[in-house]
Amino acid sequence: DALLTQLMAQADGRVTDLNPSAERMVGVQWADAIGRPLTDFLPPDDAVRMQPGASSEMPDTFEISVRPAVGPPVVAEASCRELADGRVQVDGGGVLEPADLGR
Repeated sequence: DALLTQLMAQADGRVTDLNPSAERMVGVQWADAIGRPLTDFLPPDDAVRMQPGASSEMPDTFEISVRPAVGPPVVAEASCRELADGRVQVDGGGVLEPADLGR
């Protein structure tokens, strides 16, 4: 998706917000995504990187695997930052390629 994808999660890893581009990327509507764990949409290794405190150790941009509700996993460019309220904001760009989540 060429538009900026944005997803926010609270400290326990539960989704608190996502925009329409993120809805399309993960294949789930806003109301169905809120409160679900990040691991529903990201492999566990990538979800751990989204925890508060982890974003300060990450590069400005990185690749992240996304598990859409339908279709194969994909790799997208992303950035992550911790907000003042303790939530983590993940911003993503376009999808790079299908992912191999067995890595």
